[in-house]
Amino acid sequence: MKTTKTSVLKFVLILFLMLMSITEINAQTKFRAKDLDGTWIRQDGMKINILGADLFDGTLATIQNVGNSGWPKSVVGYLYKFTQIKYVSGNTWKAVNNVYRQQNGHTVEQGEVLLKMKDDKQSFEVGNDVYKKN
Repeated sequence: MKTTKTSVLKFVLILFLMLMSITEINAQTKFRAKDLDGTWIRQDGMKINILGADLFDGTLATIQNVGNSGWPKSVVGYLYKFTQIKYVSGNTWKAVNNVYRQQNGHTVEQGEVLLKMKDDKQSFEVGNDVYKKN
């Protein structure tokens, strides 16, 4: 009888620990709209700042540094790499991507893109570009 109680207690303890581990894992990978807020740097040195990713009508990614991106330094602080940034669900946001056209010196909207954040919340990808938390 004592062996059965011990076995049951061990089983319950193991089950409890497994449930706690699953809860911990889920808590670590839950995303919120504000997770995108902050300063991010791309592999070519372009630095952007996002603030207000939880706003209902979307937010902007202000260019803080152009790095070797091809954008002119004159855009720093007042032009946007992404506009209309909105949280979709999970690790995904959508935004309008802006590109700089050197031939005419203007920025143009290139279309809607998806921003996919990694589980550690330290980087996100947009196509082939990776932005890391700065």
